[in-house]
Amino acid sequence: MMGDNFLFRSALTGKELSASFDKFPEGFPRPWEAVILTPTDDFVGSLKAVNRQMVVLITVLTALELVLIYAFSRRISRPIESVSRQLMLMETFSLEDPPDRESKTKIREIAELQGAAARVRASLRSFARYAPEETVREVAASGQETILSAGRREVTALFCDLRGFTSFAEKLAPEEVVTILNDHFDTMSGLIARHAGYVVDFLGDGLFAVFGAPEAAADHAARAVTCGIEMQLARDARNREYFAKGWPPLDMGIGINTGLAVVGNMGSSRRIKYGVVGHPVNLAARIESFTVGGQVLVSDSTREALADRLVADGPVDLVGPGGRGPIDRAAFKRVGELLTEQLGSRRRPVMASFPLSRIREQPT
Repeated sequence: MMGDNFLFRSALTGKELSASFDKFPEGFPRPWEAVILTPTDDFVGSLKAVNRQMVVLITVLTALELVLIYAFSRRISRPIESVSRQLMLMETFSLEDPPDRESKTKIREIAELQGAAARVRASLRSFARYAPEETVREVAASGQETILSAGRREVTALFCDLRGFTSFAEKLAPEEVVTILNDHFDTMSGLIARHAGYVVDFLGDGLFAVFGAPEAAADHAARAVTCGIEMQLARDARNREYFAKGWPPLDMGIGINTGLAVVGNMGSSRRIKYGVVGHPVNLAARIESFTVGGQVLVSDSTREALADRLVADGPVDLVGPGGRGPIDRAAFKRVGELLTEQLGSRRRPVMASFPLSRIREQPT
């Protein structure tokens, strides 16, 4: 109660009332007072109604604001999360394109970030075609530059070369030559990759591959030999397609050798490539040079590495130019349960009975 005025709530109606007391004039014979009772809503009812409306309006606007903030933040965060996922996948060398549902954002800065991530992904995919996948994965995961380094490891080297391709290519348009050669390399390199091998280099119409590097494999000799068989079978299948097109068949020879070689990143500070060097590599190339179309010849070291899993015919003595001392070589017919196959209408064995033993390489 303040002075002659106070507020109270009616016990009957529950409404808030304002009571005002005032005495009669002094000349009035009795000490009476006048009491005025007024509901407070008569004074502030409209203000209370406005307040309630404002509270409702503010609540609605706040809820709408929160919804808009969430939607806008998701619109911003979703493409950023997409870029983050792509970068994490790149770290593990998973370079597949993002799904179509991950649409481009209209925010310029984030769009530029998405474009940069896409370019990095495409660059890594391209880089993986020039360098071993393990090396690219290591670089992507570590964030460190590749350095010149090498080590010695037992590997199996495989060389293959097409026979008579030069004269064959002279009869076709350049576009056809490139198409045929690319198709050949795509088929052969696919088989090599399937057997955990690595294509070190393409050499004209031939290629050089290694098994057991960059990624070590205890059974690298078996992988190389089995891959050589499948490569000849695949070449025969392509030749049947060539025959349907009126093209002459392409024969291929394969030479395989196992031994200790130096493997690693080689080159200069400006350009590095993964390389494999050493006598086993040179010997594998020499073995391949003794093949005729449809043959897979392996060295004695490869035959010993496979032991009873490889069946060889022989021996036949030949003499080759240059190099080191006596070298044993053998052509194989079977690896495990994989038996000798026949090539086309000429009935030439994939592993011809052309074992080379005790080849004495003499200086030229």
